[in-house]
Amino acid sequence: MTEAEVESLHQRINALRAEHRQLDSLVNRLCATQVYNDQRLQELKLRRLRVKDRLAALERKLKQ
Repeated sequence: MTEAEVESLHQRINALRAEHRQLDSLVNRLCATQVYNDQRLQELKLRRLRVKDRLAALERKLKQ
């Protein structure tokens, strides 16, 4: 893997980590309210899980 590819992976990983933190915060804030849309909450949780999966895949690729 070239240095440029490694740097690109690092940038993508950092972006995904930031997105995951934002989603996590949003889910937590939504759960803290007593009134929320269950469907919206499930969509956010699923999106957060997909981000986490993509993040794990990129981190594995980086370790190769």
